[in-house]
Amino acid sequence: MYLRFFFSLGLLVAAGPICAASEGRFSNPIVIHEPAEGLRAFEFADLNGDGRADLVVATRRSIKVYAQREDALTFEATPWIDLPFEAPLQIAVGDFLGSGRPDLVVVQKGKLTLLHGADGWRTRQEASNGNLGSLDDPLWVGKLVPGEPWLNFISGPVWVRWSEATGFQNGYFHGPSHNDNTASRVAALSGGEAKDIVFQGPEELRIYNAPFLSLKVKPADLRESVLLPAGRALLRGSLAVGDFNGDGRPDLLASSIVGTESEMNALLIWYQGEPLGFASPPSQAISGMAGQTAVADFDGNGLDDLALLQPGRKGRLLVLFQEKGTPFPTHREALKARGHLLRVADLNGDGVPDLAVGSMGDEGSRITVFPNHSSSQK
Repeated sequence: MYLRFFFSLGLLVAAGPICAASEGRFSNPIVIHEPAEGLRAFEFADLNGDGRADLVVATRRSIKVYAQREDALTFEATPWIDLPFEAPLQIAVGDFLGSGRPDLVVVQKGKLTLLHGADGWRTRQEASNGNLGSLDDPLWVGKLVPGEPWLNFISGPVWVRWSEATGFQNGYFHGPSHNDNTASRVAALSGGEAKDIVFQGPEELRIYNAPFLSLKVKPADLRESVLLPAGRALLRGSLAVGDFNGDGRPDLLASSIVGTESEMNALLIWYQGEPLGFASPPSQAISGMAGQTAVADFDGNGLDDLALLQPGRKGRLLVLFQEKGTPFPTHREALKARGHLLRVADLNGDGVPDLAVGSMGDEGSRITVFPNHSSSQK
């Protein structure tokens, strides 16, 4: 085991002035759905094979699918799939089993259910795991190593894997001294094909490098793990992986938070150097920002941009854009948006990613789409 602690003299600075985008790429938001039972999660996927992204909604008592109509960004009022599920916490939709049809994964408190898309979600298999059940830890589904027989499900420190031969197996990623890993992100950080996993600790990021030879993973058993101290409290669920300086290497980003609307909040970025590796303290701090994150190329220039859903009563959605040869972010767009769920998908089939925000509060639950008009601005 090789454990690295990075403490360097890296420069921690606030970003320079950020100019507002000259044109609103995400203007004219549309409320596409207002669930009556209380919103828990939502995703988009083409479930009926018509080439349009349909809406999958998890509420307190069910999971429903609403087909998108031919006039883009409007959805049928009546669900064409309605599955009873008591208190779902997380969902994932995708062709995870390779049948060519979207599968569905549902996480409830202490239970994970895999529904096979090959037969229209009729076949379902269930795994029990008492550690499952956090709304704040994103669910990742996929292969950790190309060609491996297992389909992996990772939510925070919880690891469940499944194969036809073995069925479900339960695992866990232990913390360095306490079991306080949260909000994992899965990505190939080391230049190979195998996936590494990044966790948030209370005031640090923790990188667990592949391979994982046991289902009970401890840092002492790994070939290498890396601790990146932030020196301040991190907002759970704010971790992101992306190339934020255009050098072709994945970087890490998380939010530090003092209060929901404090100017002392900050986005912290750890840029990866050459040879591959991260320095700490963070390379850059962008003050006055914190929230849930999503990474995509929103303006079509081939570089990663960042969407940030900020918490608080005022609530806003920020899109931070990257342009070649300039410090990140080059400019930003600020949108009014209150919510607790952020999703990215190409919803109208124009080839550029749109944004969707889910909210649940005194005014009821709703899902609002912010269409991306970048294709018309090129």
